[in-house]
Amino acid sequence: MSQENSSEQLNRSELITPLSQRPLELSMGLRNENSDTSINSGTKAEDEHDLLGNRMGSLESCTHIPNFSNVHNFQLSLSNSSLRNVNPTQTMLSSSYTPDNISSSLSVSPTSFIPNSSSLPLSTKQKLSQIQGQLLGLEKQLRNDTRQKREYEETRFQNLKENTLKLRKSLDMEIQQRNEIHNTLKKSFEQQISSVQEKLENIFLGKLDQLSIACQSLQDRLQVIEKEIGEDKTQIFQDYENRYQALKNEVINAKSIAEREYHIAEDKEKQIRRFLKDLEVHVKKEVEREHTQRETIIQTIQDDFYQLRDKIEKNQDKFQNFVLEEVAHLKNGLAKETQNRESADDDIVQALNQYTKALQDVLKIIC
Repeated sequence: MSQENSSEQLNRSELITPLSQRPLELSMGLRNENSDTSINSGTKAEDEHDLLGNRMGSLESCTHIPNFSNVHNFQLSLSNSSLRNVNPTQTMLSSSYTPDNISSSLSVSPTSFIPNSSSLPLSTKQKLSQIQGQLLGLEKQLRNDTRQKREYEETRFQNLKENTLKLRKSLDMEIQQRNEIHNTLKKSFEQQISSVQEKLENIFLGKLDQLSIACQSLQDRLQVIEKEIGEDKTQIFQDYENRYQALKNEVINAKSIAEREYHIAEDKEKQIRRFLKDLEVHVKKEVEREHTQRETIIQTIQDDFYQLRDKIEKNQDKFQNFVLEEVAHLKNGLAKETQNRESADDDIVQALNQYTKALQDVLKIIC
């Protein structure tokens, strides 16, 4: 029996070692619970020994044999040896302490505790034989219970091992899927950012080209207008000088005629003076009119330029607001996606906690 128990313990240790090598870390609470289960297993073993002692005591009370103190000594030695053999660390994941230890300690024949029957009466011998049969039946029952419990624990442990492997595989697959989704999201976000950047560059470059073309055309128009104003100004002064020269010649001729015909030409001189005054007024009016007309043209050109500049600034503001709104939508989408991912991760963690709690309950039941 001792060799069978040692071989069974070696097989169980071989089954337990792969589970201990896994990267599943238990918390301090779980370790405390495991220590509690080990203590509970120790108390359970003590209860079994107390029950065995009560049965032995009841058998002793039935026999009323005064010299049956060897049975008490056997009970005390059995309880002390079994309690010394209990290791709390072995009761956490293995079933090293089972009633098989009790059966191994009961490997001594019950007849060895019966006193010499040669000096006993017949009724006492019959009672002793009954007690011996009851002890043999109790030993057989303990061995059967131990074997059934060991088989049940082995099946439960194998199922627990398979479920843990499945959980680990599912966790690895889930982590791989999460990494792939994260990489795809990162690539798509980078592509969208690059496309938005290219669109913005194209739009701004086009707008700047249009603005430079408009400024160049406006500058050309201003140069043409300035040139026309200069030409008109020189033409006006040239006409004025020509007219003045002609008028001067006429005045000289008039003076020569006046010298000859002073009295007849006096009226004509007055008329000429009036004509000169009217002509001067007319020339001044024409010059002022041309000046005001040129100023109005320049003012209209400036107004058109300012309107065009305001329009371009408004379009740029609208476009910038549109770009900011698009970026805000992208940020909101990313925030929602991260919240969804976090909620999914919380669900996975909750499921793992529930599974770990169920595993602890199973370990408590086993231990």
